[in-house]
Amino acid sequence: MIKEKDKDKEKKMIFVSGNKNKFSELSDIFSKHNIVLEKVDFDLPEIQSISVKDVVNEKIRYAYEKINQPVIVEDTGLYITSKPMNGFPGALIKFYYDCLGVNGICEKNGGNNAYCETVIGYHDGEQILTFSGIVEGNISREPLYGNFGFGWDPIFIPKNYNLSFAQIEDKNKISMRKIASNKFINYLNKN
Repeated sequence: MIKEKDKDKEKKMIFVSGNKNKFSELSDIFSKHNIVLEKVDFDLPEIQSISVKDVVNEKIRYAYEKINQPVIVEDTGLYITSKPMNGFPGALIKFYYDCLGVNGICEKNGGNNAYCETVIGYHDGEQILTFSGIVEGNISREPLYGNFGFGWDPIFIPKNYNLSFAQIEDKNKISMRKIASNKFINYLNKN
């Protein structure tokens, strides 16, 4: 299941991603549990779906076939729940972001309710498991830039905050990535 680097402490897992920011955030979270992530970078096919879980299920199958050892992948989506978006763009946020940028998304969706979802997929050769983390909030009316986060973080304001993810220094303590990671790490600790 997990490769033990040091029998008493550190464990090692392979994480497939080309995104250095996701790797950095996940590495920070996992390291607090004595798990070291080894980043393997190759392009994973990404089906066109708004469902993050569907995207992760395809990515994890491909990653395991390519590496042939236990592996994790991750994907994150931004679901704008107010009409007329009705959950769009979800896992397609990368394309929506590339088309409109943060300014365009704020212009079209500022003030709308939204939630972010991260799904971590794990394949150990026998089974595929997924672990989801969700944070509710809304889209800011204008980009709220800061020194933290990446990508579309300047436009998402988590519930009970007046700051965007890009402005929250401890984003990694409250993020959807942290929630999904904790579920996965709890699973690993029990098995």
